[in-house]
Amino acid sequence: MKPRRLLIPLTLALTLLALLVVAIQPKPAKLSAPRFALPELEGNALVSSADFAGQPWVINVWASWCVSCRAEIPFLLALRETGTVVVGLNYKDDPAQASAWLNEFGDPFTVLAVDANGTTADGFGVATVPETIVISANGNIVFRHMGPIDDQGDLDTMLTVLEDAS
Repeated sequence: MKPRRLLIPLTLALTLLALLVVAIQPKPAKLSAPRFALPELEGNALVSSADFAGQPWVINVWASWCVSCRAEIPFLLALRETGTVVVGLNYKDDPAQASAWLNEFGDPFTVLAVDANGTTADGFGVATVPETIVISANGNIVFRHMGPIDDQGDLDTMLTVLEDAS
């Protein structure tokens, strides 16, 4: 047999082997969202992850010192207007400055929680601010968007993920 004739069956066999290896890889375990109970930004109540059990919801990590967080406001408002619970997690911020920021730029959140020392954000594995995380109805992290949600494509992706997370 000529070497060229061996090339096609060998390529086919290697391709099938690669597909088989990919197919038998274990699926990554779903990461459960950490539980938390944090003070509201304004008021005396606690915001608890248990409040959102049984429904998909979004947590957006933001701060008044975060310049790119401003760009997210119209898209987070649009997300909230779909009926999605949008939890604002105010990260390592001064509550008075956070309130002033919301009064100036708008409040896109369903509820606001204060993560003064960043422990809750760390539990979610937050790497940057802003960061937006979708939690499924059964409490798993199903999507993470690092950086601002600042275009329609980002919003459309989030809405599709939320639909699947029910």
